[in-house]
Amino acid sequence: MVFPGSFIPVFEADGFISTLDLYVFTKVCEYQRKRLNEGKPIVPISVNISRNSIYQDNVVSTYAEIARKYNLDFSFVPIELTETAAAESEDVSHIMRLFAQNGFPIHIDDFGKGYSSLSSLVSLPFDTVKLDKSLIDQVELPKGTLLVRHLLSIAKDLGMKSVAEGVEMQSQVEILKSLGCDYIQGYFFSPPKDEQTFANMLDNQAIGSRI
Repeated sequence: MVFPGSFIPVFEADGFISTLDLYVFTKVCEYQRKRLNEGKPIVPISVNISRNSIYQDNVVSTYAEIARKYNLDFSFVPIELTETAAAESEDVSHIMRLFAQNGFPIHIDDFGKGYSSLSSLVSLPFDTVKLDKSLIDQVELPKGTLLVRHLLSIAKDLGMKSVAEGVEMQSQVEILKSLGCDYIQGYFFSPPKDEQTFANMLDNQAIGSRI
């Protein structure tokens, strides 16, 4: 198995990442439609979009056309943007607003991993803030708890849902629950799964529960 950290930087460097982004989005739409046709439960599956893809011509209409091809409600395929890409330029802001205007939920991923710009939470139409594992790793320390509490409060006040990424311990879960985090994900609950195992978990209602 080749992990994303090995091949994504290569694809970003040679420009192939845009093709990969489009392929993944198409496969997710296909998967969601297949389950709906079979009368099986689904949960939203967010899809990352790279900064390379954002600058592609007609990127919003291209993604919208794919979702419509599968007769899929856009809420089932949220678009996810990393914190660093979100803060890049006004062009990025414009494109993400177009995604939102077309009905795609917009998530900001890895928030807190770099030099977070709180202004991006105001200037971009995010529905969900995903707090990076680097913040969650510090949540048991007094200052870490304080920082996460304030970020969760800001997200709530701005009408956004919150997700804690990279949770590995019960103690972290309890703190995040007490702070009012909407969703919690990480190895404490499950490592990444192959498609069939994921489908079985969905069928058994063992995934997608709100904390």
